[in-house]
Amino acid sequence: MAISFFSKRPLIILCFGVLSLWFVLEWVLFGLISHMIGVFPTVLVSIFKGGFGIILLSIVLRRFLGSMRSGLFNLQNGFRGSLMEPSLAVLGSILICLPGFLASIVGLALFAPSFRAMIMGWSRKKAASDTIDLAQNEYHEVRRKR
Repeated sequence: MAISFFSKRPLIILCFGVLSLWFVLEWVLFGLISHMIGVFPTVLVSIFKGGFGIILLSIVLRRFLGSMRSGLFNLQNGFRGSLMEPSLAVLGSILICLPGFLASIVGLALFAPSFRAMIMGWSRKKAASDTIDLAQNEYHEVRRKR
């Protein structure tokens, strides 16, 4: 029964594989770091890293909410800024808060402006390739009856 369940769900297998690989890499990285500096200092570094991530998350969220109050991301008038860049910074600070060192490495990478620009450029290319341009006479508006 389990084989037929997983054979119909390739996304579940992919997610399970990625999570398993992530766990193994975290375990190996924790073992390497604890072998180099000791178990107790590794645990202390992990605790301080989580506290630093929480402080970083509060700073990023405060800056993000301040920019929303100033009208940088006004939904009625259209965007004057991108929501993706602060969202990546928030995700990076959340990853730093999580236990483990691999998540922190990915979180710190999300704070690098060049890495965020690379991700945003990749997503813009993907969105631009999926965009369909129509002339004004090629579409019409459909309204729902309420």
